[in-house]
Amino acid sequence: MLETKTLISDLRKDFFRESKFSHTNNKILINGLAKSGTSMVEHIFSELGYVNGARSILRSGYKCQGYQDGFICKELFDSFPNNKNTFVKTHSVFNQEFMEFDKVKVIIILRDVKDALLSRYYHVMSDPLHWDNKRLSEINCEQERFKQSVLALNPVYGFSQLEYYLFWKASWIHSPFQHNIFYYEDYKNSSSDFIQRLTEHCELIVDPLKIENTLENKRKSLSKVSKSLFNRRFVSGGDSGTFRKGLVGESERFFDAELNSLFSDLSEKYKI
Repeated sequence: MLETKTLISDLRKDFFRESKFSHTNNKILINGLAKSGTSMVEHIFSELGYVNGARSILRSGYKCQGYQDGFICKELFDSFPNNKNTFVKTHSVFNQEFMEFDKVKVIIILRDVKDALLSRYYHVMSDPLHWDNKRLSEINCEQERFKQSVLALNPVYGFSQLEYYLFWKASWIHSPFQHNIFYYEDYKNSSSDFIQRLTEHCELIVDPLKIENTLENKRKSLSKVSKSLFNRRFVSGGDSGTFRKGLVGESERFFDAELNSLFSDLSEKYKI
């Protein structure tokens, strides 16, 4: 039933594109640090008539090599129709191939690394299918569970999640895409200003208050369903079910002296 609901939603977006949405930039890449607010941005563009190119059956089934690990490629966007609105959300580190993207508006979402790691921890603990859920669930002390989630080795890069997050952030703040970066904290400070700047970046004219009201209504709907990702996606119409209300600064009480020292050393290593 989820596939049917998503298909109907996507068909409406494509059908009404010419009459309701006249977008110059019809291919959007939403790329962000994991748990940094990319799902929130995904919902914004879904409301603006964009179809998820990585999930919808109305788009190409082309998959980049290593896409499941967050990698993205030019060929994926080349496979999308030029007369339809399409977005892709991923969590790819910067590489030179991004410089070759043609007619793709790139959006980079960043967040305080400590807060992002705490959101990741909550996500892992709520998802029994996550690769680290079982190990962490066997640890009784929450403070220790969090620490072990941060120190766990990233399965792709082979170093800790803490180092991976700082490495990821550094790859973008030191890249030619600094002007494409949007910070989650700015959204929390003023959602309307954030949405205004985000959509202006993509040359779109919208009512930011209307968009934020829609986002808030979605949050309320999702808060009433179970933690099941399938159920949350069904309620959201196929969009990301991990869309939640993240807090700013909550991570400080989880970072002890050892983690703070490691954080400082790695921040210096990656020149953040």
